[in-house]
Amino acid sequence: VQGLPGGQFANDGNRKSILDDPAEKKENKNNAEKIWVWDPTIGKTRVFLRATRRIEIGEEIFAPYDRRYWEIEDEWTLREMERIDEENLLEEEAAARRREE
Repeated sequence: VQGLPGGQFANDGNRKSILDDPAEKKENKNNAEKIWVWDPTIGKTRVFLRATRRIEIGEEIFAPYDRRYWEIEDEWTLREMERIDEENLLEEEAAARRREE
């Protein structure tokens, strides 16, 4: 679905709670991988999912949410917060100039 983040569709197959479930005897439930693609139209990196094996109808999708994923997410969040801070500062400066006029 265009515009929705991959987290809407996949869970982390590396989660300890999943791997420790006695009903789940697999070492790794991942059946997809994440692909990072820079999208110049929105100025952000987008994450897509790609199947690593055949996924059956109704089967849950699992992809590894490893440290790299969270580092990229944190980096993007930090850049976004800095951008918002800069916009807010510019708006405050413009409002101050209008009050002075």
